[in-house]
Amino acid sequence: MVDVAFDNITQEVCGIIYPGKLRLRENDFMFKNEKTGKVDHFMRTDIVSAQWISRATGLGLRIKLKNDSSHRYDGFGEVESESVAKFFKKYFDIDVTKRDLCYKGFNWGDVEVDGKLSVYILRNLALGDVLEMSVKNSMAFEIPLSNLSNATLNKNEVIFEFHLNDDAEICLSELRLYTPGTEIERDGQAPRIYEKVTEKADIIQQLQCLQPRGRYDVKLYPTFFHLHGKSFDFKVPKSSITRLLMLPHPDYRQMFFVVQLDPPIKHGQTRYHFVILLFEKNSHVELEMTATDEWLDTHYGGKLTREVSGPEYEVVARVFKVWCDLSPVFDSILISLLLIVSVSVSIRIHNSSTRFILSGCLN
Repeated sequence: MVDVAFDNITQEVCGIIYPGKLRLRENDFMFKNEKTGKVDHFMRTDIVSAQWISRATGLGLRIKLKNDSSHRYDGFGEVESESVAKFFKKYFDIDVTKRDLCYKGFNWGDVEVDGKLSVYILRNLALGDVLEMSVKNSMAFEIPLSNLSNATLNKNEVIFEFHLNDDAEICLSELRLYTPGTEIERDGQAPRIYEKVTEKADIIQQLQCLQPRGRYDVKLYPTFFHLHGKSFDFKVPKSSITRLLMLPHPDYRQMFFVVQLDPPIKHGQTRYHFVILLFEKNSHVELEMTATDEWLDTHYGGKLTREVSGPEYEVVARVFKVWCDLSPVFDSILISLLLIVSVSVSIRIHNSSTRFILSGCLN
């Protein structure tokens, strides 16, 4: 089997450059982040296109998958780029094209959605992929919308807020697009851009959340989920979810669904490494997705249907399992062996419960 490896390849995530190793084999594409240990693994049949983009550290490889998500890897030299291009052509049957860049510094132009001659091109925003600015078909910049934390429509203006990475020296925090109005459309193209970003969400309404505290509508998008509350909103990238836990309450009448995050979401100076939802065990729901059966079958391989029903905690766990491709940990070791839900712990005046799970303990 052909196996080609490239060292010193990097991946930029929210302003941080992570080192890693890239491996190409006849049937798959693999990148391992050496710092976090996370592995990007794609089959040959999942990759639909590839492009070279000139970067400060050499050439960057951008690949696009069937589910319309894009992934970027930097640090290729001229010799390495030729090797990658030949490999893609021979084994993946894909031509790696060169993406032209615009260096003129334009920050204005006519706005169209998916238009060939537009300055602001929104590609696959229904799937939360990329916001790209191009001038005469040359790319000025692009921003992965998985980094988006909030979008606000204000008449002619769309305001994008992005997740901040505390470890990055410089972070993109906000981007504003202003679209002048016309006699026909006073608000310009701003509403269309906003709708493109926020469409195709599947909503689970008014879930009780212990952390961050409150009741939130949970809106699922292909690359992030949105906690929409009365006072606060949080947008959590799918890529930041590291583990799912389903834990019973000590009284056996309630269930905790825990989403572990790295990096955490922030509100002010408070960081939330876990999103904790609380469910009554006897609560049943019927959930109907807004996406079509064809779309769900294409992107999730028939694992998720438009209508899902059952106990509320099981429905949420089932949807999250398929959506982020992670299996929830349902049982603790003590439940399996001793029929004990948790162990009570007291530290001075504070009381809590410690749960022993397969790879550690949770307090």
